[in-house]
Amino acid sequence: MSKLVFNGGNTPAFNGKLVDYNPFGEEEKKAAIAVLESGNLSGFVATGDKRFYGGEKVREFESLFSARIGTKYAVSFNSATSGLVAAIGALKLSVGDEVIVPAQTMSASAACALAYSAIPVFADVEKETYCIDPKSLREKISEKTKAIVVVHLYGHPANMAEILSIAKEFNLKIIEDCSQAPTGYYKNQNVGTFGDIGIFSFNFHKHINCGEGGIAVVNDEELRERLCLIRNHGEVKGFQGDLSHTVGWNFRLTELQAAIAIEQTKKIDILVGTKQKQAQKLTSLLSGYKWLQTPVVLENCSHVYYDFPMRLNLEGTGLDLDKLRKITALENLPITDSYKPLYWFPIYQSQICYGKDHFPFNLLSEKNKNNYQKGSCPNAESLYEKECLTFEICSYALTDDILDCFPVMFDKITKEYF
Repeated sequence: MSKLVFNGGNTPAFNGKLVDYNPFGEEEKKAAIAVLESGNLSGFVATGDKRFYGGEKVREFESLFSARIGTKYAVSFNSATSGLVAAIGALKLSVGDEVIVPAQTMSASAACALAYSAIPVFADVEKETYCIDPKSLREKISEKTKAIVVVHLYGHPANMAEILSIAKEFNLKIIEDCSQAPTGYYKNQNVGTFGDIGIFSFNFHKHINCGEGGIAVVNDEELRERLCLIRNHGEVKGFQGDLSHTVGWNFRLTELQAAIAIEQTKKIDILVGTKQKQAQKLTSLLSGYKWLQTPVVLENCSHVYYDFPMRLNLEGTGLDLDKLRKITALENLPITDSYKPLYWFPIYQSQICYGKDHFPFNLLSEKNKNNYQKGSCPNAESLYEKECLTFEICSYALTDDILDCFPVMFDKITKEYF
């Protein structure tokens, strides 16, 4: 066995370079060309007729996706971030309302609340699933709490039974951020269908994509209409409901993106299934390393593996996460950081958002005034600083031969450090 390149070896575990994942085929090419040849790159007009809901391809995409997930309606957006912002608005969350968010997630899961001057409050995560911990969630609820953003992180569902029970007890709205978990299920029910609104991503590094894009799924007709208003400038006349929070934006998806998203949605089970098979093989290959915990899949749940997170016990080895990242990069099989606790970011540490007078953070409840201090979410902090790295399995075109190189790398690490 050759030495690690980091320690002077000459031969990396994988003697090549990982290639970006490309899920597109002839179907997407033909669909894109057909839209270009039609000359109709967008079908949106802010009027009271069907054009308010977008063009033919946008409406077809929404119908196809809602049918696959199992909801009455779907509303497409130019990104999942836009969808999250619109969801906050559609649920009428407002100035000073607190929205509980897991501390470890992508920044938009929290920043969406700030768009309406609501305030993110961070709950800790479970080390087993990396998703929001219901016990911590309960502890963060104050008289100002109005909603929860539940993130199905890395592709594994959160504990929806306990979260739904808490939400019912305290009359809280639920937004499910399913950006990393398309087709994932919890107790045999699709994620995105438990809460008030579910959000999915079609960003370029997801299982399925159209470059940039997102989609919200709902069963409530008024929520659907409010999402559509926020997406399309809020200008249409004739809406009979409460017009608060319907100041609109241009969050619209183009016909070109929608045409590609249609073809991707048709392949969704195949594309997700491919990553699941690769992750299952990787789990089998790495299951024998006592210092490494592969992703857990809870009973009656599915994991769709946007990322492949690994919990590591490096105590007493001379290794830390930074050194291990450098080692794996030189072996051409890079594993990377987990998510930094969001409240460590400058916006939350400085509590500066709109202007310089700390609004809306100055409206935090007394209970949560110290929510952004170090130590607030110890599991999230420990995972980021000491315990967890991830392999970005969705980012790369992988083969069995490439996956077989992982135990070669981990054998070298084990021999030299454990």
